Amino acid sequence: DSVGFSGDTNTNGKLDVGETWQWSVTGITVSADTNFEVLGFGTDSLGNEVSYAEGYLDEKDDVDVYVIEPDTMVSVTASAMTVYAGDTVDLTITEENTGDDPLTDVYVELYKDTVLHTTLDKDSTGFSGDTNTNGKLDVGETWQWSVTGVTVNADTNFEVLGFGTDSLGNEVSYAEGYLDEKDDVDVYVINPDTMVSVTA
Repeated sequence: DSVGFSGDTNTNGKLDVGETWQWSVTGITVSADTNFEVLGFGTDSLGNEVSYAEGYLDEKDDVDVYVIEPDTMVSVTASAMTVYAGDTVDLTITEENTGDDPLTDVYVELYKDTVLHTTLDKDSTGFSGDTNTNGKLDVGETWQWSVTGVTVNADTNFEVLGFGTDSLGNEVSYAEGYLDEKDDVDVYVINPDTMVSVTA
């Protein structure tokens, strides 16, 4: 009589020989690694219980459901915080897997004053960090990109956003609530000038 039950093909209320009964239990919340165990019971035609407790070992089964907590952290630093107008700076960008799940399709977007400057991935020039060359940002691993010779003509904000895909196929990014997937750095331009005068 349970919701989600099926399998009593002749509706006689008996688990007939060769018949399989099935129950679908939906919407169970999992907040941590969880083990689900099932025990089966029935009464045979002699009135005796058929169960795991009575020695029927196949009347028991279990399944484990694991919880993942993906997380990463990106950072950006500049080779100089103050420059003359027209000078260049080098940027170092990192993305570290601080969670417990390896990420695929990892890339970072570099913005220069809110305009996308470049997108970087494992195939980009200046990339390092995939220590086992498996193409995944493994747990505890840090990927790094070196972006050189970026011209700065005025006070400039460089912002990076990190992206990846966890083992369940979901995006790990700032837009999806992973706040450490964003960092920025400001580079300031100075314009020194003086004026001298002489009077007689």
